[in-house]
Amino acid sequence: MWGVAFYGGSRFCKGVLVPSLPIDPRKLAEQLWSPQDLPDRRLWNRLRHSVAVLFRRWDGLTTHIPRGPRRGMQRLFNNPRINAESLAAKAHNATLDAIRSCSLVLLAHDSSEINKVGRSEPDDAGPLRSSHARGYLLHGCTAVDLLGSARLGLLDATAWTRSWSLRNQNHKHRLPHLKESIKWRRGIRRAQELLAASNITTHVIHAMDSEGDVHENFSFALRKRINVVVRAAQDRAVDAPEGLLWAHLQAQPCRGKRTLKVPTQANETRKKEAQKAGGKELKSFEQRVSALGSEREATVELSYAKVTLSGGKKKKYGRKPVQVQAVYVREREAPKEAEGLEWLLLTTLEVNSEESGWLVVKAYRARWASEEIHRVLKTCFHLEKEPVDGIQSFRRQLAVLLPLATQVVQWTYAARERPGESAQSHLSKEILTAISQAAKFKKLKVTRPPRTLLEAITRLAQLGGYEPRKDRFPGFQLVWRGWRSLLDFLDLLHFAKNSILSAPD
Repeated sequence: MWGVAFYGGSRFCKGVLVPSLPIDPRKLAEQLWSPQDLPDRRLWNRLRHSVAVLFRRWDGLTTHIPRGPRRGMQRLFNNPRINAESLAAKAHNATLDAIRSCSLVLLAHDSSEINKVGRSEPDDAGPLRSSHARGYLLHGCTAVDLLGSARLGLLDATAWTRSWSLRNQNHKHRLPHLKESIKWRRGIRRAQELLAASNITTHVIHAMDSEGDVHENFSFALRKRINVVVRAAQDRAVDAPEGLLWAHLQAQPCRGKRTLKVPTQANETRKKEAQKAGGKELKSFEQRVSALGSEREATVELSYAKVTLSGGKKKKYGRKPVQVQAVYVREREAPKEAEGLEWLLLTTLEVNSEESGWLVVKAYRARWASEEIHRVLKTCFHLEKEPVDGIQSFRRQLAVLLPLATQVVQWTYAARERPGESAQSHLSKEILTAISQAAKFKKLKVTRPPRTLLEAITRLAQLGGYEPRKDRFPGFQLVWRGWRSLLDFLDLLHFAKNSILSAPD
């Protein structure tokens, strides 16, 4: 195993802790793509109009907009002349440039099911986890600056259809290279190839959730000398007196304590007890959980140890024992209403100090950035309900939607990473003035033009219905509702000016 040299003299990303593009959705298509990326000028104009449609109807489906623009966007995604890889390459290249300016980057891998069941279900939709769902699978890799927590962008995304012939097979007897879990190794390999092709020497760590807890993934990472962090999903057999992974880590001494901010999750056991006690007790339980807030502070203990994972009963497949580091964090005194935090992380990084142990924990927490992009795709751009003809059309759809979703996430988190950054560096004078005028029109308490990035994003969220709180930042839905409100205000302002100028004397 090996470590990552990042302490002392590390350089932070310059210009990427905040959005690398000016914050203005009206010009986003021109900033992300160019007419040369499309076969002709007509398709380029259609792409621009489609981006405008996608942002304008943020809270609703495309059925809420006129038929002409809606059909134009659908034809864009179904047009075989458009190369999805060419459109996606622009966003990937921008991410590579951002990675190059960092010293330590996390590549967060995540998979998601895209359920396309509905009125316009494509013919080639494959089976999903639920027997009532059919659609496609999406595997993405998001880059995050691990020292500054900035979302750098999407590095890779792959979509495919699961075969119907695999649904009824006995997966336990399939060879490792024929299992769907190979998607994690392929995702890592593609990301490494992109970095190598661009001559990027930045230290990177690949992070996966519990679905990536596969023996072959650790063997692959050790063989290729790749840094990975995976949350353990099963109590594995280990070469230790305790015999099992969890028992072995629980027997290790505490190496340090820290207080982390974590999402509040209700204690399922106590929730079921409240449900049995009746509606009054359940309501009281939910009120106590709500009082904790969406996030709470958890004091956790850290312990770590080097473990050897046995090959298990599948040695006939060529499985050999692998040696990795295990990092265990647990909360001993969680609130009664909340689920206590407990993570067991497996990594190929060298963990020989408290500081390196907390780095592994930080890497796993930064992995949530990939889930944020998928959440924006589904809840805001309604990816699952947008009709497509087939997998090729779906890939063109992703090539357009993924960069847009990434921008929304970057805009939202920019204010959290650099709250004191000057707003004038990222917002035009027209937008800053419009925010002030819209705030006055909406009768908000603060109407002066925003000076910092935090003020600008917060003011936008206020236009979307956000009530400022010291313990919480606005989320992407509120920020974009504010953008939509501001764009409507700009249209009204433009109409009023033109009406005055064109009015007869």
